[in-house]
This record gives sequence, structure tokens and C-alpha cells, in this order.
Amino acid sequence: MGKQINKQGVKQAVRFCVVGFFNTLVDYGLFFVFISFVNLHKSIAQVFSTSVAMCGSYLINRYWTFGQSGRGNFGEIVKFLTINLLAMFSVILLTHLFYDIWHLENLVNAALRAAGSAFAAEGDIAILLCKAAASCFSLMINFFGNKFWVFRGGRQTETEA
Repeated sequence: MGKQINKQGVKQAVRFCVVGFFNTLVDYGLFFVFISFVNLHKSIAQVFSTSVAMCGSYLINRYWTFGQSGRGNFGEIVKFLTINLLAMFSVILLTHLFYDIWHLENLVNAALRAAGSAFAAEGDIAILLCKAAASCFSLMINFFGNKFWVFRGGRQTETEA
């Protein structure tokens, strides 16, 4: 049974990453549009882009990743929103730290120059790189929060959807 649960945990992690990849494309695409064309502040753009991606994430992760059946209930949705808001605010805070305080793009540019690249992370691209670094932390918050708190009653044995 331990192997089965571990195997299921790996399958859930892989599915979560697949869903996350597509939600990240939505999030980053909208974020880029909001900061580049709509000229929203990066924190406001983050709230809007994450909110759209979050809707798809709830539905796909609930049914496909964590194997819940039936309709979601209010408590589950509140838990999901809590985890996702925590993750979103961690991205906002870390993006601010990486870009505005620590200027992480300078480190990236130094590494690119050392590698002989003519590319430089500037402007909106630099913000996207800092957001990507911040997103690594939110990925962990999201997966473990959803697995062990939001959808903990889901698929426990090896089943294939």
C-alpha cells in the first residue's frame, strides 16, 4: 500500500505540474499583456492574471489531479482560494524583492555577459524573469496546500481517469 500511495503521489505531482504549466502560460501571457499593453502596475497585473488562471486550476486539479468527484463545496472553495491567495501574494512579494529591492536582473545579466550572450534582461523581460523565480516558491505552496488541505479526500489508490 505504501508503494501505491507513493506512486499515486508522484502521479498527482506530475498532473499538477502539467496543469500548472498551462495555467502558467495563461498567467504569464495575461501578465505580460497587462504590464506591456494595458500599462498596469505589476502587482495589479499579477492579481488579474492569477485570478483568471486560478479558475481553470481549481476545476482541472479538483477532478483530474486529485480525483475529487461531484460538486465542490463552499469550504473547499474557500480553502482553495486561501492557498492560491497565499501563493499569489508570495509571488507579488518575491517579485518585488527580486526586481525592486535586490535587482536580480543584474545578476542574470552578469551571468549572460559572462556566458558571451548579447541578450540582456531589461524592462518587462526582467520583471518576467523575477516573476518566474518567485513562482518556484508559490508552486510548492500550491501543490502541498492543495494535496494535503484542499483536496485531501481525493484519489487514494491507483486509478486512472
